[in-house]
Amino acid sequence: YNTSNTTATHNIVAGAANGCDSLVTLDLTIISSSVGTDIQVACPPFIWIDGNSYSVNNMTATHTIAGGSAAGCDSIVTLNLTILTPPNDAITLSNATLTATEVGATYQWVDCDNANIGITGETNQDFTPNTTGNYAVDITLNGCAVTSACALVDYTAIKEYSEFLVSVYPNPTSSEITILVNNSSFTYQVMNILGELVMINTASESETVDLSKLSNGVYFVKVTVGNFEEIIKVVKK
Repeated sequence: YNTSNTTATHNIVAGAANGCDSLVTLDLTIISSSVGTDIQVACPPFIWIDGNSYSVNNMTATHTIAGGSAAGCDSIVTLNLTILTPPNDAITLSNATLTATEVGATYQWVDCDNANIGITGETNQDFTPNTTGNYAVDITLNGCAVTSACALVDYTAIKEYSEFLVSVYPNPTSSEITILVNNSSFTYQVMNILGELVMINTASESETVDLSKLSNGVYFVKVTVGNFEEIIKVVKK
């Protein structure tokens, strides 16, 4: 029987205590397995009750818990999973300054040469270490956390380019910026927050750049002098 039944009968010949037949009527209630949905919103990777790891949205995975219902039957659970987008873990190095690409997050710069211990007070998007070493940043956004790859800041190499002394001002700006590079001609590129090139040109020692036609927001100015590159974040408001 797979459904409830209160009508089936069976005769047990001579089944009664006095030797007569025994007539039995069935009174059966079938209890069904319980069915439910597990709604989850998580950062990747997400380990579910089935032991599998999920890195993308999933609304089809199921798992059976034997005897898991209140009545003792199996419990069948369907996953309804929304995976959050983790923050971008990329960082850039300009001269001696490291910058996390992700904006609007929480930052903690760490010393890779000292077991990734957090550096006291270094919780900004930009970080300029005092000594040569390998550094990374822990980035947290919308509850998801990532750690960037370690990057080497080598003051020995940086000193070779100290003569250029790149300056960009005013910053923030509402219209124009001036790029100043002592004693050298240079190439500059202006990129938006998506890394898209919006302007490129060459100049000698000084150049005034008109940003008035650009939308307000964050831009990156990359100045190239020979093999030396420096990227400076500029805010237009």
